[in-house]
Amino acid sequence: MINIITKKPSKKPSVKATAEFGEKSARLFSFSHGMKKGILNYWLNYSHWEAGAWKLSDNFSPREGTIIHKPGRPTRAYLENGGFRNNSDYKNDNLWAKIGLETKSGSEYYLNFHYLTSEKGAPPVLMPSRPLISNPRFPNLTG
Repeated sequence: MINIITKKPSKKPSVKATAEFGEKSARLFSFSHGMKKGILNYWLNYSHWEAGAWKLSDNFSPREGTIIHKPGRPTRAYLENGGFRNNSDYKNDNLWAKIGLETKSGSEYYLNFHYLTSEKGAPPVLMPSRPLISNPRFPNLTG
C-alpha cells in the first residue's frame, strides 16, 4: 500500500513564487497559494515551463541521414551535429487545485483537479534507415 500525503495549508496564508532561466530561452515560472479557513482548506499551483531545445549528451556523435524533399531528390546531411537537439522545443502549462473539508478530527475529504497542456517539437529520427532483417529475438522468460 502506498500512502502519499500532500502539503496541507495552514490558517496563515501561504504564497510561493519562483522563476528560473537557462540556455535556449529556457524558463520556468511557478506560483502556489494555500490557506485554511475553518473546516475548509485549499491549495492552488500553476507552473509554466518552456525552452527552445534540450542539450544533447557530451558523448553524442554526429549523425548523418537523408532529408527527403517532396518533390525533389533526397539530400544527405547531418541530422544532428551535437550541442542542442534540433526541433526539441517544448512548452508545458500545469494547473493543480486541491480543495478539502476537515469535518472533525480524523475525517478529511478532498477534491483534486489537475490540468496539463504540452506542446513539443518533432526532432529528426536518428535510427538507421535500413529496416530490420529479421524479428528481434528475446530470451524466454519463466516465472
